[in-house]
Amino acid sequence: MPHDETIWHQPNTAVYTRYHGELSINDIKEVMGNIGTFYEASDAIHIHQIVDVRDVTQAKVEELAAYLTMPEHIKFMEQHGERLGWRLYIGRKEDKFFQMSFALMAQKNSYRMRTFETLEEVEQFLAEEG
Repeated sequence: MPHDETIWHQPNTAVYTRYHGELSINDIKEVMGNIGTFYEASDAIHIHQIVDVRDVTQAKVEELAAYLTMPEHIKFMEQHGERLGWRLYIGRKEDKFFQMSFALMAQKNSYRMRTFETLEEVEQFLAEEG
């Protein structure tokens, strides 16, 4: 499975998920199902999601974009959408998968998203956002 971990990066305010290898829609479904438990365990108003895809080697962009219209995603947004802070994606800017994925998600979503090349850049951004 190309999912290394989902952990609190900043306790109760930022969840970090790292993927590697070949990424499928089933991997996304599993992770998003588990992320709900982080929202339930936190009393923070907003929870940020940090998604690290620097080590993803293959993914079907259209399949991943389709997740946004699936019942699992709709249910997650109904349950936790009001508390969703930033979705912060870490990837290589020269990576075609990363560029296409982000462009598709940005078109189909209303939540706040940003891209970065390193976790340190994400941490700096979150510190500035306060």
